[in-house]
Amino acid sequence: MLSRVAENLYWTGRYVERAENTARLVLATSQLHMEAGGKARLPWAELLRIMGLDQHAPLAALGNEDGPAIRYLTEDEDNPSALITSLRQARENARSVREMLPSEAWESLNGLYLMAKEHLREGRSDADRNQTLRDIILQRMVLAGILHETMSHDVAFLFVRLGEMLERIDMTSRIIDLTTATRQADEDGESLGNSAGWMNVLRALGAYQMYRRHVGVQVVPQSVIAFLFGDNHFPRAMRYCLNLLEESLGQLPLPAQTRGPLRALAPHLRTDDIHDPESLHQRIDQLQVDLGKLHQRIYDQYFASRQRPIVAEAEQPQA
Repeated sequence: MLSRVAENLYWTGRYVERAENTARLVLATSQLHMEAGGKARLPWAELLRIMGLDQHAPLAALGNEDGPAIRYLTEDEDNPSALITSLRQARENARSVREMLPSEAWESLNGLYLMAKEHLREGRSDADRNQTLRDIILQRMVLAGILHETMSHDVAFLFVRLGEMLERIDMTSRIIDLTTATRQADEDGESLGNSAGWMNVLRALGAYQMYRRHVGVQVVPQSVIAFLFGDNHFPRAMRYCLNLLEESLGQLPLPAQTRGPLRALAPHLRTDDIHDPESLHQRIDQLQVDLGKLHQRIYDQYFASRQRPIVAEAEQPQA
């Protein structure tokens, strides 16, 4: 496999995961708005900062209205991280490596992009838009199932999964950070937020039922944070994703080259010293910086020389 092929597979995984999580983030924010009776204006500038878009977004033009900000996050093709842009980029990367993917996976991804392009357009009601976002999440999970069940778990699959897991840690941390933008603080201003806000985060990540099963029926902020940061079994918990990252990199050639940046992520998943929104936000900021370093190491190690062949140990010829 050439480095350029590996890079296209990696970015296919990242962009598809980014699209799904953008849909989850917008749905979570919309739900917060509805729970406030539609009266409260959400801090869209802060949300765009959480998404890393504050340097790109035309904040003055967006104002404080919900509609323009949501359209910017979902359907504005001038936004490099809009949902529709992520799906288009995933489709283009996958098109260039179609021979590496099951045909059903390409058809599923192509259909997902065309569906989103048709239905994410200005003028649709909030209810229609939210249903489209739910459909995108569901169809993306179908695509994940197709890849997992019909693609050989070889080097090509490992690079797709690398992209997915790195992006999932990043986006999960941003959805958690949503609470720092929308929390209703206690009088002392030190609260981690109310249970309704954290329940919304759990639902946005599809984690509410598993949290109730493994942690408890009461939504306690510190317990939610511990579950989403450190659970070893829930697929959207950051510890679970980090374990898969480590497993995938361990099966690629020269895994020691990525070991340092990978190990730097683990301390950020401790939650015993997170007691207020500021400490939570700082932990997430540090995590995202180190995720960027790991991405750069992966790029330097596997993608920088786009014509260099990549051979995993399992694929090397036997003596």
